[in-house]
Amino acid sequence: MSSDLVVRTADSISTLFTGLNRSSPVDWASNYPERGYHEQRYHLAYAYKAAVEIYACRVIGGLPSGPRYLSESCISGLVDSAITHLASISPQDAPFKGLIWPAFVTGAEAQTTPQRTAVMEIFGHLWNIWRSRNVKSATEVLGSIWARDSSGSVRRSWINDSYEKGEDWLFI
Repeated sequence: MSSDLVVRTADSISTLFTGLNRSSPVDWASNYPERGYHEQRYHLAYAYKAAVEIYACRVIGGLPSGPRYLSESCISGLVDSAITHLASISPQDAPFKGLIWPAFVTGAEAQTTPQRTAVMEIFGHLWNIWRSRNVKSATEVLGSIWARDSSGSVRRSWINDSYEKGEDWLFI
């Protein structure tokens, strides 16, 4: 790889993460005309922002000059924050059905029993209100990711594993 390409790639990664850090769930939520929806929209935006950051960290590894994105404690913090915001959206709220992707990405990174339990509660609510094959498939894939993690084998990327198993539709 040429040094020019490496610099352009690093610049692109930097631009991506800078844009992500600048995005504001508060601003996005408050731009909605009906005030009664601001809180749930804030939680929705924050859950997506955290999931996108988790996903980007795993796909491209984060900013070369910013090792914070590579640390497991950073990822764990993002998982905890995403779970807090995901759990703050009531199953009765209109955006709840839109939580499959951020809940899946968050769950794929969940390492602790409380984190995994919280994610499964969200999927349980999703299943109760929306008996979708996507919900069932997501929980099955999470179960296989967590089983692999608990088997004691070297932790591989859940993204690569899911892709190799043909479960890449979850990332669209």
